[in-house]
Amino acid sequence: DYLYHGIVASYFRGDQPVFFQSPDYARDLAKSLFGKIASDRRFITLTTRELLRDDPGTRRIDINFWESFFSGLDKSKFQPLIIRDTSVAVCSEPLFKNVPEIPAASIHLHMRYAIYQESFLNIFKPNGPSILSSYGTTPNLFFFEANNNLCAISNDWYQTHYGMSTGSQFPLTTKNKRLIWGKENLTAIEQTISLLETSEEDLGLQRYPITDSDTLRYTTKVALMHTLQNLRYGVLEEDVQVLRVYKDLLLKGLVS
Repeated sequence: DYLYHGIVASYFRGDQPVFFQSPDYARDLAKSLFGKIASDRRFITLTTRELLRDDPGTRRIDINFWESFFSGLDKSKFQPLIIRDTSVAVCSEPLFKNVPEIPAASIHLHMRYAIYQESFLNIFKPNGPSILSSYGTTPNLFFFEANNNLCAISNDWYQTHYGMSTGSQFPLTTKNKRLIWGKENLTAIEQTISLLETSEEDLGLQRYPITDSDTLRYTTKVALMHTLQNLRYGVLEEDVQVLRVYKDLLLKGLVS
């Protein structure tokens, strides 16, 4: 149950998240690397997706926006890092002047996640590695532009597979993760940095609740369909718990 249907069912029945962890050796390497780059600053990573496949122009980063962002970033406090798409990580010209790239992180899973764990904030657009950060311990910011002409980033796909409506957060993620529905923008980044710097709560331990009726309806449907598939092979306690939650919601008139 580590794919999204199973994650949605886990979210629906109220499980607590279990987080990815990188091995100690990779964390040590990441700390050593950070110390050599900038020992007195907090790191912000930007993970790129540079493939043209299945990209209507909204999955790649906005180069002009990020050039402006990096030029205005307070370098006395923050150090940006780029983790390139695996296909272009080696032997490519840097994307930005004076912003270090970490090719090893693009081709080595443990190193990639260790860098995410040691960073203050990790920023993504839709790409595979974002899953590591979304279900890890450290903060991330995910910019998502839906496009209904491309299945994998359509509203229908997110409803059917993730139980999400526009404006909701990824299932089973914690409050130190933020999904922004729209283009990269400075306001969202500044708000996220401010939240992480000023919050007195441990946001990494607080799961997002389901706050709107559409997300509840979509989540319920995905969880039930997943559970019905499971019941073909036997009955486990977690399957029963999904049905208990569904019954309770029915009795309260919150779902049909």
